[in-house]
Amino acid sequence: MTRLFYSIILISTLMSGCKTTETAVALPANYQITVGRGGGITGMYNYYTFKQSGDVMQSEELNTKGEKLKSVEASVVEGFMKTAIKNQYKELDLNDPGNFSNYLQVQTGNEKKLFVWNNGTTIPEWLEKLHSEMWSMAE
Repeated sequence: MTRLFYSIILISTLMSGCKTTETAVALPANYQITVGRGGGITGMYNYYTFKQSGDVMQSEELNTKGEKLKSVEASVVEGFMKTAIKNQYKELDLNDPGNFSNYLQVQTGNEKKLFVWNNGTTIPEWLEKLHSEMWSMAE
């Protein structure tokens, strides 16, 4: 009986150690993320900037204010930023433009980190998913 009791205690202890916890991500005070794509025959580019407030701005040039297209929940933009931070976006260097290029720029305060790739570039899965999700939400 004592052996059974200790076995149950041991199993319970091991099971409680297997719990997963989400690591808190510290967000910068001021941020925005821009996705873009363009080039090809037309040479046209489109950019969508997701501001911290949830405003989505559309422009044809990177780093311009553009026009307000719509608003999303600020928590959605926060989730995009957390994805970039969790995947250590600051450590990634990606500058591989092509005839048709994709862009993602993370801006915190005055600091900007730009990623550029063409359709033949191998990129991290998180970056591809983030760009795709943001682009779909903006259109």
